[in-house]
Amino acid sequence: MKVGFKKYVFLLIFAGFSHVVLSQKLGTVFPQQIAEVYYQRCKGDSVVIETRFNIRFKKPLSANIQLQKIYFHYQEAGFELKPNTIYVAYFYSKSSKQDYIMDSDSTKEYGNKPPLIAKPKFDLKANEAVVKYLKNGKTYYYKITNVKELPMIVYPTMNK
Repeated sequence: MKVGFKKYVFLLIFAGFSHVVLSQKLGTVFPQQIAEVYYQRCKGDSVVIETRFNIRFKKPLSANIQLQKIYFHYQEAGFELKPNTIYVAYFYSKSSKQDYIMDSDSTKEYGNKPPLIAKPKFDLKANEAVVKYLKNGKTYYYKITNVKELPMIVYPTMNK
């Protein structure tokens, strides 16, 4: 009796975890044809200030499809619609405005706060991204591979 009960509980737990994994299964085909995917970094005053991720479709998206988020380089962002078929997501660099105390005596560094490191939602390579989208009200994920990087845009420096 106890062995059967343990197997039953194990089966329920396993089914619960497998449902979570399957609910975020990455699709390999997007419901509409994509013409081009690329990203471009923008630099100003010697630091990268933003990364623009662009998806261009061959035709405007169907009314039943809505792009929600993009996961790229351990960050996530929403999309903005540019002229008809281009969707752009902006990733901004996070600047650390906190002063860190650095000293040869480690007891003087006591007040330093450690950085917050969040676990990424997806395990992606440097040239991969995941798009979260709605189709007929249901959430889907699509993995994009071989994302091209265009040359960096360099803004003129403000300081003279």
